[in-house]
Amino acid sequence: MGSAVTTPLTTVFPGGIGDDFNRLFNGKYPTLEAGINLTLPIRNRAAQSQNATALLTQQQERVQYLQTQSTIVLNVRQTLIALIQDRAAVVSAGQARTLAQQSYDDEVKRLNLGTSTAFTVIQKQQLLVAAQGVELRDRINLIEAEVNFNQAMGRTLDVNHITVADARSGNVSRIPNIPGTPDSETAQGR
Repeated sequence: MGSAVTTPLTTVFPGGIGDDFNRLFNGKYPTLEAGINLTLPIRNRAAQSQNATALLTQQQERVQYLQTQSTIVLNVRQTLIALIQDRAAVVSAGQARTLAQQSYDDEVKRLNLGTSTAFTVIQKQQLLVAAQGVELRDRINLIEAEVNFNQAMGRTLDVNHITVADARSGNVSRIPNIPGTPDSETAQGR
């Protein structure tokens, strides 16, 4: 039994492009095929995913904004409390130093009258020096609290008379108050 080999039938049309167009428009091809590809986005999962991601990002940014806002308010309140406490500490330390000075002066008078000893005078003097040190430290704390409060309020440049316009133009309309410089110390009467 022999096997039969079949080969596909290929039709060759003689002629050139003109004959091909003629056969095309006159319908002389043995088969005609046509196709339509239609895509309808019934459910666009990619767009839904991007939308959900955008909504989550928006919510996260809103939460971050509120956290930043709360942090700023908290910092301002904390620096204001520290400023009030340091002002009270300076007043208290000043009064303690005044009392220590009076106590020392009284003890020196007693020593001159012969009713006290040099040891007691030295103790009173040590207490006076300690009170002066506490007052100085409280004054430094107050200055730091004022700087921190101005920073928390965002007005450090205004308080120190520094403007961006002056920095850009190079012309100083008002002498800046830069802490620690000789000009600021003479301007403050130190």
